Amino acid sequence: MGKITLEAPAKLNLWLEVMQKRPDGYHEIFTIMHTAGLCDTVELELAAAGIELSCVVEEETKRFSAEVPCGEANLAYRAATAFFSCASERAGVRIKLYKRIPAGTGLGGGSADAAAVLRGLNMLLGSPIPEQKLYEIGRALGADVPFCIAGGTMAAAGIGEKLTPCSPPPEFFAVIAVPKLTVNTGRAYAALDGIKYEYRDPAPFLKALAEGDREAFCAGLFNRFEDVIPSAKEIKKRLCRLGAAAALMSGSGSAVFGLFESRADAGAAAEALLLDGYFARMCNL
Repeated sequence: MGKITLEAPAKLNLWLEVMQKRPDGYHEIFTIMHTAGLCDTVELELAAAGIELSCVVEEETKRFSAEVPCGEANLAYRAATAFFSCASERAGVRIKLYKRIPAGTGLGGGSADAAAVLRGLNMLLGSPIPEQKLYEIGRALGADVPFCIAGGTMAAAGIGEKLTPCSPPPEFFAVIAVPKLTVNTGRAYAALDGIKYEYRDPAPFLKALAEGDREAFCAGLFNRFEDVIPSAKEIKKRLCRLGAAAALMSGSGSAVFGLFESRADAGAAAEALLLDGYFARMCNL
């Protein structure tokens, strides 16, 4: 039987606005997502039948993570189930997840794992499912899964599933910092429903990306959820004091990333944040 090992990268939201609530209870959003260098690892081994899932969560990650289910509730398991229900081939798979991305922190680790399972199974079985169909399967699992299948830099509309490629950000070294706090996404959206604000136009930020304007890019980073997640402000200030050119919360939090011009400064900042009691990892943006 075939085997494959894939990296499952975290996502960072470089720009995120939340708009009206739809009749189905979801909110319309516009966001720009980018693949980060912090990754889980997903090992897949084909089997004759059935789905088995095991998880290894790094000790440091575990301290800052929501609980990671290792059964049918795990998004990677659900992705395998959905894949086999659409594929004509009859097979099973043993999945092993090595978790380095803290769960429940706005970094999309579960979606990344699900995307890796879909891509990996398709490769192992000779691509029986067209790429567009993989996106449809992913969309049914979660709004971030199609982006995690595609990767790169994408503008996303709807509930996050309508993807359009856009220019990548300028090169920076990123430091991802996570407090001992996980955020319930539903509650974060409900908190935004309770405040008033004017929708922000993404055009200036998209222009900064297209032109590679580092200063305008840093100035334009934006996340509406920061209005209702107070922990972000403290971490952003700390990152900027450590030399970050800019900092922003990802998704509905609680992870915050800072952007640094040099690897040395980013590494020093990550070490300082570890001493402060945060989860901290340096990676390429």
